[in-house]
Amino acid sequence: MSTQSIQQSYPIFNDIDGQPLEGGNIYIGTAGLAAQTNQITVYWDAALTTPATQPIRTTGGYPMNNGAPGTIYVGSDDYSITVNNKNNSTITSSLNVTERVNGGVVSVKNSSSGGVTRTLSDKLGEMVSVTDFGADPTGVADSTAAIQSAINASENVYFPAGTYNLVSTQGFISGDPNSRDPVLDIPANRYLYGDNATLVNASGSLFSPTMMIGRILGVDLDVGDRATYQPNNITIKGLKFQIATTGTLADSPLKISNAYGVKVEGCYIDKTYKNPANTNAVDGIFIADAWDIEISGNTIVDHGRNGIAVISGREMNISNNKISTTVVDSIQSIDLEYDTSVADGFLKNIVISGNICIDGGLQVVPFNGSPEIRNISFTNNTLEHSGAKVAIACAGNSSARAENIIVQGNAIKYQTNAIDEKAINCLWLTDSVINGNSILYDVKTTTQAAITLTSVLFSNIQGNNINNAHISVYILSVSGGTNTGLLLVNNNINQCTTGFYADGDNPIQVSKFDGNQFFDCVDDINLLCIGSTAYSFSIDNNTLYGKVRVSGNAQGYSISGNNGSGSTDIFLDVSGAYEPEYGTIDNNILASGLLIDIDYGTMSTAAKMRTVVRPFSITDMPATVSTTGMLGDIRTDGTYVYMCYATNTWKRMTLASF
Repeated sequence: MSTQSIQQSYPIFNDIDGQPLEGGNIYIGTAGLAAQTNQITVYWDAALTTPATQPIRTTGGYPMNNGAPGTIYVGSDDYSITVNNKNNSTITSSLNVTERVNGGVVSVKNSSSGGVTRTLSDKLGEMVSVTDFGADPTGVADSTAAIQSAINASENVYFPAGTYNLVSTQGFISGDPNSRDPVLDIPANRYLYGDNATLVNASGSLFSPTMMIGRILGVDLDVGDRATYQPNNITIKGLKFQIATTGTLADSPLKISNAYGVKVEGCYIDKTYKNPANTNAVDGIFIADAWDIEISGNTIVDHGRNGIAVISGREMNISNNKISTTVVDSIQSIDLEYDTSVADGFLKNIVISGNICIDGGLQVVPFNGSPEIRNISFTNNTLEHSGAKVAIACAGNSSARAENIIVQGNAIKYQTNAIDEKAINCLWLTDSVINGNSILYDVKTTTQAAITLTSVLFSNIQGNNINNAHISVYILSVSGGTNTGLLLVNNNINQCTTGFYADGDNPIQVSKFDGNQFFDCVDDINLLCIGSTAYSFSIDNNTLYGKVRVSGNAQGYSISGNNGSGSTDIFLDVSGAYEPEYGTIDNNILASGLLIDIDYGTMSTAAKMRTVVRPFSITDMPATVSTTGMLGDIRTDGTYVYMCYATNTWKRMTLASF
């Protein structure tokens, strides 16, 4: 009888989904019989002196001997084997497994029907452990070369629990002085899996990323180079990345550039800066000119710059990550930027969803050039700020608007000392939706604007809940742009100084304020139209609490069907040389004793003639028979009805009870 080592169906046992088997059970039995019910004695050593208790449990795909991976031995040439997962589903089962040594080469054969003989080295190549190549999980020795060898040797690489110290010997990438060679270079078709394994980048002054997929692009690559540097089908899962706290800062732990089909899942990235002063800070995950990317379920703590940075890319899903920082000068949790210096400069078809962001925002902005930014969604994210930062920023520029941007279902809170910022800032957008977001400020100050719209076209602002802001929605015009085709409907505005505020030269056109609810606001709607004409807008069917003000050069407007309570008034005011006209104020129900106020004192006769007010409830009562007025004016104060029967000539009639 010879002593043989047990070789399972796979060198590292895999679950049904192909992932390393966690919490599995291994049974070894008599050849030809079911292993689970016909167990034989197996051992942890080749001398057969240390018996192993069955079933043998697995962690990360490895048989575990007192918390450490082990090799199973049996004192026979043949045996049977059954492997079940933690749900007791059978992963593999064979009544006959045979090993033979022939000319120094170990062969393995699964004796089940169809089994073929393979070399052990071929079998081991299906998944390897970095410790098979000498990586030191104690963190004492430099494991760079060993881990790179493991990655080069197999498409499936396992990182057992421990700390691995990495020191790069690489320099700048040839031809690109802005980019550095990585500590670890990940080729195509790789699955890297960690089980509580930490990679510490101690690369010193070389500024090397811990892991690089592709190459950082400082300049466009020619067709041949792009084909060479396009790794794909890569998964990095369950690894923890740290940067050493001594020396000059290394580069971002993970860089993905000019690559596609990459997934980063369940990783932990800790402190991407060297010191509290945040000198030489970097991004947690950096992506450039990449597509078909998934970044999900990761935790990024204390990012020095951005938690996740994307410089041009498409078809991406960045979801369910937790990103937090205490670094005051950090930038964003997730930052999408368009950069024409990158080969395929665009940002499109990107989903940012379900992330939790503490003291960092989400943004999509153009870095330079004429951007191609479209089909970006920010949905169901949770953001909390204790510093003054924009929570969600969406922007194109005057050369090209960002289009089809969705900001929906996000929960945004500003704490007591984070009171001076915009929650959602939109600039140069078209065909976009701001829908169903919840925004809360702990403290109200005069510099807040929960949602800011600047040069936004044909977009919906709908169903948002905004609480305790100075201004809930701020509509601002800039040179060369206007806000046109806006639909602001069914929003709930609570305890804000001003609900909707429009300001500037030509701030709003062909837009609708409909079905909004205001509570405990001073001004519900204030449209200050200075300069070019603001026209064709309606303020209809709102539940009002505070005042509605329209002033300046507003034309072709309707204020109709609103229901007022609290301190509701409707004001039409002249602003400098500009005055509202061609308007209809109709069928509004205001609280008892509160009226519609037209500034007749300074409004021109022509403007008054072009303003239709029903019912005739005007606070500017004529003081004398010759008070300024025009033919047809009717006013009432509850005691008298005043009628202007000729220019600047009035009569009145006493009202009597029924």
